[in-house]
Amino acid sequence: MVSAAPATLDLTVGAGVVLDGAEWLVELAEPHYGQVVLVGPATGERMRVSFRFLLNHTRCRPSTGTAALPAAGRGRQPATVGDLSSAGSWMPLPEVFTRSRRVD
Repeated sequence: MVSAAPATLDLTVGAGVVLDGAEWLVELAEPHYGQVVLVGPATGERMRVSFRFLLNHTRCRPSTGTAALPAAGRGRQPATVGDLSSAGSWMPLPEVFTRSRRVD
């Protein structure tokens, strides 16, 4: 059985973590103690857990709904003007797939 590479778990203040299907936000990180304080955004409940607990928990994953970044920008290189293609490099759709022009 091949397992997927584990996702990096962001435990900085404001980062989101999904634990047992419920989303939590990191309110306080204490790396010198190896602990974080999680707060449930819906309930306001606080929970102090260790880094080890979160990293070894089978149902813990990073949240994709962290509001700190827009959805399109999470974990990606920022868009720049250089990403835009010039009008001269545009090709009709069939030519994109074949990289050649059909001669009739």
